[in-house]
Amino acid sequence: MIDTADSAPDAPATVPELLLALQAVDTQSDQLGHRREHSPLRDDLADATQEMRAWEQQRSSLRSGIDELGASIEQAEERGAELLAHRQRLDRQMKTVIAPREAEALMHETATLGGQIDELDVHELESLEAQSALDDQLAAHLLGEEQLRQRLRHADEALAVEVGDIDRELADLAEQRAELRGQLTEGLLTTYDRKSGLESQSINVLLQDQRGFVWAGTEMGLYRYDGSNFERMGAAQGFEHGEYVTAIAQSPRSGTVGVVFRDPRFDYRLLIVGSVLPIADGVFGGARALHSVTVSVGLLAVMMLVTTGRKPIRKMLLGLPIGMILHLVFDGAWSNTEVFWWPFFGMSFDDAPLPMVDRGWLSVPLEAIGVAICVWLWRHNDLGVAARRAAFLHDGQLDAVPERLG
Repeated sequence: MIDTADSAPDAPATVPELLLALQAVDTQSDQLGHRREHSPLRDDLADATQEMRAWEQQRSSLRSGIDELGASIEQAEERGAELLAHRQRLDRQMKTVIAPREAEALMHETATLGGQIDELDVHELESLEAQSALDDQLAAHLLGEEQLRQRLRHADEALAVEVGDIDRELADLAEQRAELRGQLTEGLLTTYDRKSGLESQSINVLLQDQRGFVWAGTEMGLYRYDGSNFERMGAAQGFEHGEYVTAIAQSPRSGTVGVVFRDPRFDYRLLIVGSVLPIADGVFGGARALHSVTVSVGLLAVMMLVTTGRKPIRKMLLGLPIGMILHLVFDGAWSNTEVFWWPFFGMSFDDAPLPMVDRGWLSVPLEAIGVAICVWLWRHNDLGVAARRAAFLHDGQLDAVPERLG
């Protein structure tokens, strides 16, 4: 929920500070609420639950198969006993028969019964073997039960702990908010929420233009306030729903409002993969096609082409060719013209070594600088926190670390 202040002629000097503190508390509460509902631990719990259900279904299937085979074996034994009793009666009858034709008929029936008994014996033996195999599968399957249930229990407990911590933080923020509200004059604040047309409850930046409109940049796009309601700027105005607005500025001459976006859908995991992918050329003995800017730009063009009309997917996949291009630039691949512009200067690579190998000991300080940058990025994005690290591994996004009050 976002609160904005109506102008008050006799507002005390501390009002702006109180309003900023109140907005910070609301923003932090919204971020915590979003983290509570979209925690990666919920995905872990869902995965563990699904895996447990699949395990239980497999167990039920194996037990059902064993029971069906057991019933089939029992029926075969009963039918075999009936046929055997019938053949024994025929054998006794044969001893009293004198007529050749009658004896021949009894012998034929006895042979038929013998064949049926043999078929039942074979069927029973096959069923016993299949049942034994299922028993073995079930025994092996049951060995994994404790591990699955332990994973499910740990996932549930981890989520419960995180939710409990977030709820306590939300409760503390609610107390802070009540305290801040208590220091403001009654009626000074007006509340704006989804009823007013503001879908996002976390505002990154505000701007009042020359015409008096208030522009709000949020995590879900750009909104314009006309004094009573918020209107989301959509495709008709050249904006996409869901784009993350980080800055708004206005031209002092024309009054045109400019917006800066940050797309949270960019997948930094693919950027990392792309930045190390050219090293795979080493498998082929040195710098090869992956060290050619033609391949990187070609891959970029192909992705742009195949994702036409699917902008979200395009933004996610672009990290791969961009990472490859960054590797070529920072690795100095451009120093070898034949490889960098391959195949325009010929199809041969002339056994060109990898740039990092060709530099020799000079690569050591450069790699040390790269490691230092990685450490800085790790700390800057707070990836030492398990929840943020899990979120990055899950969706590949690096959201800003929220500043905490106090």
